[in-house]
Amino acid sequence: MKMQKLIYSLMLSLSLGALSTVEAKMNIGQATKHCEAAVAKHCQTMTCPKFCEKQFERRRTNKEKLIADCKADCQKPERCSIKPFGGNDDPKFAALDAQNREQGIACIAEMRDPEGITSGRRMQDWQEIQTPSWQKLMQ
Repeated sequence: MKMQKLIYSLMLSLSLGALSTVEAKMNIGQATKHCEAAVAKHCQTMTCPKFCEKQFERRRTNKEKLIADCKADCQKPERCSIKPFGGNDDPKFAALDAQNREQGIACIAEMRDPEGITSGRRMQDWQEIQTPSWQKLMQ
């Protein structure tokens, strides 16, 4: 548990930053508020529908209904909100929750340090970040 907290705070401190192009740096509160909303909106429109398609693409029965139900769930605020790190993922949605969490951290990093000078963040747009579980699902 201590190791998880240490890794999380290290990840958070290393990658606290921004959304696309931001001219002024945000403080942690501003960046968090902005990114929680931005990641949820991106999830509802892009990430979650892709997840639903891939999650059920190999099903033989009820495939269309499962995809439609999943996509309907994408519009619920709790589905695309950023979940706490570790242990709270719904196993069916673990890849989506991990993806949203990683994009949230990357968004905050991008908002706080758009030029990547002080944080050492990845110089990749937060919408393009992909977790290993997401990459595996998208194959």
